[in-house]
Amino acid sequence: MWLATDGCPAHVRDIDTGERRFSTRQDLAGITRIADALPEIGFMGVPVSATDMPVSVRPLYETRAQLANTTKHIQNGTAIDAVNARGMAEMCRVVAGSSEALRERASVSGFQGSISPLHWDEESLEAMRIYAEPGIPVALCSMPIGGATASGTVVEMTTLGHAEVLSGIAILKTMVPGAKVVYANYASTMDLYSGAVNLVWGADDLLIAPAQLGAHLDIPVHAGGYGSGAKLEGWQSGVQDASAVFMIALALGDLVIGAGSMYGSGMCSLTSLLLHCELFDCLARWAEGSSFEDEDFGLDAIDEVGPGGHFLASKHTLEHREEFWQSKVHGPHHVGGVGRGRTGGAGCGCRGGGPAHPRGVRSRAAARGCGKKNWTASLTCSSTRRRRRAARSVLKKCRNGTTTT
Repeated sequence: MWLATDGCPAHVRDIDTGERRFSTRQDLAGITRIADALPEIGFMGVPVSATDMPVSVRPLYETRAQLANTTKHIQNGTAIDAVNARGMAEMCRVVAGSSEALRERASVSGFQGSISPLHWDEESLEAMRIYAEPGIPVALCSMPIGGATASGTVVEMTTLGHAEVLSGIAILKTMVPGAKVVYANYASTMDLYSGAVNLVWGADDLLIAPAQLGAHLDIPVHAGGYGSGAKLEGWQSGVQDASAVFMIALALGDLVIGAGSMYGSGMCSLTSLLLHCELFDCLARWAEGSSFEDEDFGLDAIDEVGPGGHFLASKHTLEHREEFWQSKVHGPHHVGGVGRGRTGGAGCGCRGGGPAHPRGVRSRAAARGCGKKNWTASLTCSSTRRRRRAARSVLKKCRNGTTTT
């Protein structure tokens, strides 16, 4: 399972002011460099749009900014016409070094969506053909909206989306036999009282069923992602992001998107990016399970310590110090953390405060809170301020070119 940043929201949370504003190419470059340094990010979406670039060729500027700031694979969903697709394919060929190297390992893949219900736009079909011919993988995506472009039942929406993705695969493989494809069926619903689209991945079958259908095709499958409807980092985003992780675990897909996304997938936040990676790291560790080999039982260590002793100096303890998942972002293992006379964070939806120890020491997150009774003031609590300072520090290092990956 691989985690990626989200698909091109037009806004970003300014790391210095905390304000929501339109994103720029510089934002895209900086966020890409941070995501490149995060081990939990397996590949890149386009985390924000370069809204300061001309619309007609914006995808090319965005791809250029990302290629210059990451070594990870980029999945681009904005080049949906022939002109930008050709430019993208040529960029990929130059980066790969040759047409043969591009066919063997493409640095960028395409992402083309149907128009529900049951329609593929001619420009998108031409773009996916241009991608596929030199060997660039293409994700075929359906995004039916319950109550608008689909009915309101899980079964109908899943079936409709599955049919649209299958039709796209059939069309592409007819145009380009042997084309590399990815399955993506992202259904959502519309609030019939307000007309707003609910992009908050929740506890329903709209993620699980499509992922299981896609798994039968024996191709990579998109399944789930982050996308809290919260406008601020706090208890709402925490609850919804935790729910998203739960659904990701149940869906068992290959590719997960949305790291850093909030505000209904319309804004990228560096604070959320760090926390989403933290949640995904926890999920990955849980999915690994535990080993039950003879050495894992530690019987020799138990005999060595004996009754009433302690295992702090045991070699077995040192060898297994990474056995349990521990937070890299929260916890009392740094100056200013819980237990050192400073405010913590459970009262605002977090568990302890502050960035990780500079030498990488990790500790179990403390359960005590900061004592704030007004959870809506989470952006002003000390732990959230520390997380924002941590994110700002990483961004500053990235801008100065001092971040190691």
